[in-house]
Amino acid sequence: MSHESLFNGDSDWQLKAGLNYPGATHELMTEGYLRAAQRLIESLAASPTGTDFLVYPVIYLYRHWFELRLKSIIDQGRQLLEEGSGYRHATTLSQSCSRENQSIG
Repeated sequence: MSHESLFNGDSDWQLKAGLNYPGATHELMTEGYLRAAQRLIESLAASPTGTDFLVYPVIYLYRHWFELRLKSIIDQGRQLLEEGSGYRHATTLSQSCSRENQSIG
């Protein structure tokens, strides 16, 4: 599949990227970063050429997956505590965790 065929309407709709899934966008993005990192690792395992360059995208993809997963966990915790949905914006993760810990304890 070429990068041009990912979004155009010329071929099978099942091979297209779906970007508008109401209520599931965050989960799809989170899973997408994880799967992309895993595929890149699999590709490097099969052919390690370029590992020195591709280690940076791998780290970025895993880091971003982890960030989105933490935000999801914070959101789920806020819902359990009946504080609404979403997460409080903070400058750093430690500030966000500190705020959430104060809410719990």
